[in-house]
Amino acid sequence: MQDMYGLLMVNRMSILQDLGILIYHYNILRDKESIIHHVIFLTISQYAVSKSYFVWPFTWLILGETSTPFVGIRWLLAVSGNKESKLYFYNGVLLLGTFFLFRGILYGHGLYDMFKNYSIWGDVAALNMVAFGLTLAYGLNLIWLTRIIAGVRRSLMKKAKPQ
Repeated sequence: MQDMYGLLMVNRMSILQDLGILIYHYNILRDKESIIHHVIFLTISQYAVSKSYFVWPFTWLILGETSTPFVGIRWLLAVSGNKESKLYFYNGVLLLGTFFLFRGILYGHGLYDMFKNYSIWGDVAALNMVAFGLTLAYGLNLIWLTRIIAGVRRSLMKKAKPQ
């Protein structure tokens, strides 16, 4: 259990750093959704960790961050003018795969499991807010997933067109 808390603390520091970058470069990035996502996660994780609640949900949330390096690589390739490269395309496929698996399937299963066990935690009023925040964040993930799918589809359409 202690390993999980240590992993969560490292993850929260990473999210805090990422939030700082999003805010500092807001004029360029204009990514309100990511800022909202980071603030929700930091708020609910602080409460849950301080009270030793919801260790399993935060495990699947951390696993969801598996897709994050592919987001960073995609951005680097895009700003360096490599949007047409094979690496950009394959990175997009890996982003889609990890995002779908961890933030679509596993996150959805985790929410189902969490609400299935509502009788265990439902009496703690603050945990209802945590559950609400997790549900909102899942909605953001589904919005992002549709955008990732659309981006991969556009790439596939470009590749399918005869030159």
